[in-house]
Amino acid sequence: LSASGAIVIVGGSLSGSGNIIGNVTNQSQVNPGTTPGAIIITGNYTQTANGALNIEVGGLAAGTQFDVLNVSGTATLDGTLNVSLINSFNPAVGNMFPFMSFASSSGAFTTTNGLNIGGGKAFQLNTASTSLTLETVTAAASLSANHTSIDFGAVTVGSMVSQSTTVSNTGNASATITAANVTGTGFSINPPLSLPLTLSPGQSTNVTVQFAPGAAGVVSGNLTLISDATNSPTIV
Repeated sequence: LSASGAIVIVGGSLSGSGNIIGNVTNQSQVNPGTTPGAIIITGNYTQTANGALNIEVGGLAAGTQFDVLNVSGTATLDGTLNVSLINSFNPAVGNMFPFMSFASSSGAFTTTNGLNIGGGKAFQLNTASTSLTLETVTAAASLSANHTSIDFGAVTVGSMVSQSTTVSNTGNASATITAANVTGTGFSINPPLSLPLTLSPGQSTNVTVQFAPGAAGVVSGNLTLISDATNSPTIV
């Protein structure tokens, strides 16, 4: 397939295997191969915020057992990457799947789906200067808060001050928070968390702590989150 101008995918999808001569803009769906296969673009590839690249993985051979998109020019990335396993394939930890190549790139996928493949394993998206690779790794959840400490400052007795911290799952597996506790006189979690609370990889939640002193003096406490993450408990 060759084009004198740019190929713009606005609706429907670009599917199948073969060579495309010309620049391609994906505003919809690109599906390399026919379960699976390869698309080779001699030109540039641009994926917009509405675009999705769908990659199927069913074995170790590029282009015949997992999908490949090769771009001779620049890849400008946005939108969604969808990854799915096919043919009952169960990749081993350490398996690598270089599914996209380019001369140079800018941007990144804003959403990635299908990286948690179950069985205690996940796909890790590795970005290099001229390629994108899915690597099978051991799945692990990790929770982190955007505060190591919270200073409420001077609070008048009989009044109340609220401060929030964002807790994020920075791992590659889901994390379930089963308990949330706060210590220190006058501190409370409000609104209370609805537990158990499961955070997918990359997902966050806000935890709001209120301080209502009943007497003058210096008060300190800790917010503690108990979960099945590898670094539990998470303490602020």
